[in-house]
Amino acid sequence: MLASRDAAAAARRPAGRPAPGVAFDGRALALAGGGALQALRSPSYAAVCEVTLSDVDFRHVVAAMPALEALQRLTRLALHRTRVASLPALDTLLRLPRLRELEVGGSPVNRCALLRPYVAHRQ
Repeated sequence: MLASRDAAAAARRPAGRPAPGVAFDGRALALAGGGALQALRSPSYAAVCEVTLSDVDFRHVVAAMPALEALQRLTRLALHRTRVASLPALDTLLRLPRLRELEVGGSPVNRCALLRPYVAHRQ
C-alpha cells in the first residue's frame, strides 16, 4: 500500500520537479529520509558527483549500494544522522570506485578516534 501511495504522489508531481526530500543542482544530490533513496535509481542523476544522505538508517544505505555504485562520477559521499555504529560498517561504502571523500556526521561512529585513519587506510 505504501508503494502505491508513493507512486500516486509521484504521478501528481509536476514533471521535472524532485520528490520530497530530494534536492539536485546538476552536480550534487541531497536526499533526506529513507523514502528519498528511491531517487538514486533515476537516470536523471547519472552524472552526480556528490551525494548527501541525511536521516536515513544505515542499513537502507547499504541496501542502496547497487544504485550508488551505478553513479560512475560519485567522488564525495556525506552521511548525516545515518546511525553508522562501527568502523567496519563503512567498508561497504569504501568499495565505491571513485570515492575520494567520505563525511560522516551525527552517528555513533563519530565518537571513534580512529575514524579518519581507518577510512584513509581503506581508500
